[in-house]
Amino acid sequence: MFKKSFITVAVLFALTVSSGASWAFSLFVDSAPSQAYNSSAYDTWWSDTKADIFSGTFVNMANSANPANRGTRNFDIRDMVQYDLPDFGRQLNFIFWLPNETIETMTDNFERAMIVYNNMLGGLAFDWDKPEFWEDDPSNGLIGTVGFAWDASDVPATDLDDYIDDLGSTQGDVIFGVRQLDSNGVVVEEKYVTATYAPVPEPSTFLLLGAGLVGYGLLRRNKRS
Repeated sequence: MFKKSFITVAVLFALTVSSGASWAFSLFVDSAPSQAYNSSAYDTWWSDTKADIFSGTFVNMANSANPANRGTRNFDIRDMVQYDLPDFGRQLNFIFWLPNETIETMTDNFERAMIVYNNMLGGLAFDWDKPEFWEDDPSNGLIGTVGFAWDASDVPATDLDDYIDDLGSTQGDVIFGVRQLDSNGVVVEEKYVTATYAPVPEPSTFLLLGAGLVGYGLLRRNKRS
């Protein structure tokens, strides 16, 4: 059994306009290049992601290791394992967008948290906390992202596939939430998004499914005859 470790990547960016009206925000999820080991690819992903969200063309999980996850909030284990070997792996990123807020309005009124479910380790809960980094987009408002990855940098290349398979056998869903606080620290509004773990079926699973469908077809044929 491989030892499991993890890395969280908090890259919270933010803001522009603020009125005292209701708090509007949206949450998204995608698989991003490893920020720790492939920073140039990560920077390109982040730039493209912001542009897509602002233009209304963003697609959840568009960069998943499994193309079938595109347009869903499903992820595969390879969407959240990073390592210091080509192609450096990936991290699961949650993106939040508050089009009507600014750094000034949200500095003391915004928190985020994450829970990563794992069948062996239980739920890894990250407490509600303030953003660590902020980015202010003059035209579009607060935009930010928080990433999570299992770190496989100490796993030999010959063992990497086995490590990822072992990790995938216990992986669960990941929940990300953001909330707004008033001046007294009371929660005014909060919102969550769940990334659902959708493992890729092994070849044996496909064979069993195929055999079951064939058996079902023969059973129906016998009944008709």
